[in-house]
Amino acid sequence: IALLATGSSSPVLAHQPIISDGTAISAEAAIPLDDVQISRVIYHEVTEEAPQVWLTFEVAEPQVLDLSLGVPKIDGLENFRPAYAIFGPGLPAFSGPIDPPQGLGGLFFPTDEVTEPEVFDEPFSCTSSWILDERQVDLPTGGRYYIVVFAPQADLGKLWIAPGIEEVFPPSEIFALMRTTRE
Repeated sequence: IALLATGSSSPVLAHQPIISDGTAISAEAAIPLDDVQISRVIYHEVTEEAPQVWLTFEVAEPQVLDLSLGVPKIDGLENFRPAYAIFGPGLPAFSGPIDPPQGLGGLFFPTDEVTEPEVFDEPFSCTSSWILDERQVDLPTGGRYYIVVFAPQADLGKLWIAPGIEEVFPPSEIFALMRTTRE
């Protein structure tokens, strides 16, 4: 870590973590992602005050978006089944429990039928998660897109969503990673 922090130009491979502060509860307050192909993991606690977490990004042209959704493997979350939706230009008319941003179509991905989620052990942070959904989504055109993650049954719990697959982690982010891992 010291070598990386003191100037190595080689990137470290990892998800870039983002911890939701509970304010990204609408499309207008969405967490912006500057390059949705870079692998990030957004951690969010679903509470009465923050029942959703919204993300937003822009793409210049059609592309495929890789997404994973999960919950930490901790007591009490065995049956927690959040869902997510993607909204954007060129997507079909939306039918789901969330109102899309005006003029955008969308896709809805529930996880309530997942009975045996895959277990994922993260060696760096010494944590385990249940993976509820992994998929690739075709973004049919350039423009602004939104992802919203929520609990359709109004359950409370913790979740994470990981868009992107390019694992690029600049050495300058090492100290931020240490702080985020503690959180």
